[in-house]
Amino acid sequence: MPQDIPDIDDDLDEGQGYDNFFAPVVIDPQEQRIYEADYLKDDSYIKLLKANSVIRGKVVADKRGPKINIYDLKVLNFLLKTLQECVKKDTQPVKFTTLVIPLELFKRVVDDAKNWRTNFIKSVEKLEYIAFELNNYRDWEKDEFIIWQKTRLVITPNFKTEGEECKKATCEISFAKELAAACWQKTDYTHLDFKMLNSFTSKYAIRFYEALVAKIQYYTNSNNYKTEYDFKQDELEGIFYMKLSSVPIGFKNFLDNKIHFDDVVIPDLQSKLHFDYEIHSKDKIITFKFQKDYLEQFRTRKADTVDLAIEKFRNLIDAKKHTTTDIREFMR
Repeated sequence: MPQDIPDIDDDLDEGQGYDNFFAPVVIDPQEQRIYEADYLKDDSYIKLLKANSVIRGKVVADKRGPKINIYDLKVLNFLLKTLQECVKKDTQPVKFTTLVIPLELFKRVVDDAKNWRTNFIKSVEKLEYIAFELNNYRDWEKDEFIIWQKTRLVITPNFKTEGEECKKATCEISFAKELAAACWQKTDYTHLDFKMLNSFTSKYAIRFYEALVAKIQYYTNSNNYKTEYDFKQDELEGIFYMKLSSVPIGFKNFLDNKIHFDDVVIPDLQSKLHFDYEIHSKDKIITFKFQKDYLEQFRTRKADTVDLAIEKFRNLIDAKKHTTTDIREFMR
């Protein structure tokens, strides 16, 4: 099982005020769609088209206390990918979407360690008691965006792993409409390499990776080769699962001693992305810096004729600026 740094104390509600939110759910069959996921093959798990509302989302309450870790994030990505494959060709999701997933599928595409089944079950059971908020979520029925949409990550998981069923062990999991719709939508998502996501060892590194790739893809697909990306306090709080205003030891000390940013998070992240970074302690900002030539590989939308013309014009303007500067320097 991948190792992660110790969790930090934060100020999540840990279930306080969420009793009704975590109450057992009785699912009306008239409001439910059930999908058997046994048809999915390993090659279905190559790329995850992850909704940006999920990438930008945040944990807002954890009823049972144990904080979400790197293994939980990998399990969640597996569930989101499976959910996406099942609903993507159907009509808009109904109130509840239920998947029947062969546990062997998780073993093949995520974790084949000795205790994989126990670890998977424990992780899913933990995810059941986490309240999550989707950021800038699109309500397709009302055709409007909701800045923060609260939802459950997992609802009423049921495992069949004993007796004769052990050889064909399954997990029956339900998802709220909001999460299913985020996986179903055909816009506002980020292309992520599924195998690469499973190679991370730090939960903070994987969160930064998803957020960075989402930003880079957005700008590169718009032919804006933005080379610096700031993570300000509100975004960092979503990644670190805590309010930074409550940090008593200073931002840099917090990163060094609690997050292990330089010695754990950055090496894990730099094994997948090439960048430099700068920490602005006073303003609680982390800036990631990339070379312009490096960004093109993140493009997921083919540039059309107009895009190419605009880029050619930009390059021409840049060339003229450099030429003018060189002449001025020469004339001095």
